[in-house]
Amino acid sequence: MDSMNTPEEMEVAIRERIQDEEMKIENVRPNANDTQAATIITTETAAQKLLEHTIKVGMVNCTLERRIDMERCYKCWAVGHTSKKCTGPDRSKMCQKCGEEGHKAKECRNAEKCPACKEEGHRAYSGRCRMFKRELQKARKKKKKRIQTKTEEKNRRETTWKAVI
Repeated sequence: MDSMNTPEEMEVAIRERIQDEEMKIENVRPNANDTQAATIITTETAAQKLLEHTIKVGMVNCTLERRIDMERCYKCWAVGHTSKKCTGPDRSKMCQKCGEEGHKAKECRNAEKCPACKEEGHRAYSGRCRMFKRELQKARKKKKKRIQTKTEEKNRRETTWKAVI
């Protein structure tokens, strides 16, 4: 979605596709290349309708994708594992925005610096973090492989079933 679009414009565009299905737009946030991203919470039926094609929000055709939930560690601020399995450094007392101790992100006045990768310009769990991007790519590949495996299993079952007739 273009950085100039409003959540209201987004809702109108989505409603054109899913009509009266239950839907909630959450977490509208800045994204790469002067765009915005948002989380849409809806039913499985509505999600399938939305994923079929792009939607036009204002003058921009927007692609939608199913959100991949990443495991997050609130001890070391990394992704791909939880604090129960963490072997990394304890950063739990650090600010998620700047990586310093003594305050929380909502009180932070410092420049953003990711405590996980130590790079400036983004906070922990940001889409700009190279560590987060790498783990997200792994999760996407894993999900794609699961979908392919399920499709192959379904095709095998259908083939076997057809052969039985």
